[in-house]
Amino acid sequence: MTKQTRLLRDENERSADLLPTPDEHIFKKITTYIRTAPINAYQQESLRRDILQMLLDAEAHGQTAEAVIGADYRAFCDSVIAEVPPLTRRERCLYGLRGALLTAYFLIAYWLIPIFGRLPQSWPMMPVTTGNLVGAALVILIMITLSLFTRYFSHNPLTQLYSSSMKVRLLFLPWFLLYLIASAFLRTTVFSVNFPAAVAVLAMLLLLHRWIDRQTD
Repeated sequence: MTKQTRLLRDENERSADLLPTPDEHIFKKITTYIRTAPINAYQQESLRRDILQMLLDAEAHGQTAEAVIGADYRAFCDSVIAEVPPLTRRERCLYGLRGALLTAYFLIAYWLIPIFGRLPQSWPMMPVTTGNLVGAALVILIMITLSLFTRYFSHNPLTQLYSSSMKVRLLFLPWFLLYLIASAFLRTTVFSVNFPAAVAVLAMLLLLHRWIDRQTD
């Protein structure tokens, strides 16, 4: 997420606290719905800002949120989202690449964490076990499944939802726990990897992920 998008999101969060409780509840529903729109994060926050200003102006004139947007907030959101250009093919490709990099980054990180204690015995080569491979297959499988699931129901890249929703992030937790369990019990070495090279790759993936993050929002 770019600095500009982050600042706009933080401003929206502060301004939303000024709404009366019933209107704030509706605005939260609107926010959740906009998060699933196939537009980039900055456009999402811009829509939130405009809608929030509408609600604040209405509240100042003694009107409720429902009086301004109607009884069906989804229909209202669809009408304003339709005015915003959807994600381009380039943006979708970048989101997909970001998701792949994020997966690779976590897989390498979770592989490195348990083996720090064995560094003195096998330096500089570190083992890749059957548990690592089984766990990696599980994580990749759930990433693909969640990507298809979110694309079908929200028409939005998984990594964009990952960035904006803590609930989506928590979906990954049990699968990474399974990865750690598989790594702990299935310890037959399949091949070995140079440890400094793995750390260098990890750093490169993180930098590339951050660069793409700036390009997509």
